[in-house]
Amino acid sequence: MHDTYPLRFPYPLANGEMLTQVTVRRLTVRDMKQVRKQSQDPSDLDELLVASMTGLLPEDLDKMDLADYQALHGRFRGFAGLDTVSGTTA
Repeated sequence: MHDTYPLRFPYPLANGEMLTQVTVRRLTVRDMKQVRKQSQDPSDLDELLVASMTGLLPEDLDKMDLADYQALHGRFRGFAGLDTVSGTTA
């Protein structure tokens, strides 16, 4: 499944392209395995998985407005089956 998220605060990527929207996809077990190879630090996992979900580099995520990142992080949690409202898993 693919979905598009229009950024509230567009910004330029390192290559000069203006990022105005992000395509997000559901993550797979392979995505999780690849992220675990990149970092053993659990605090890095969410950011790396959001990067994988969007196809963006972590360096490009660093420039994203926090409001947009939080919205994408919420989608990541939804895709992962985590209920952000009640704190339970689905």
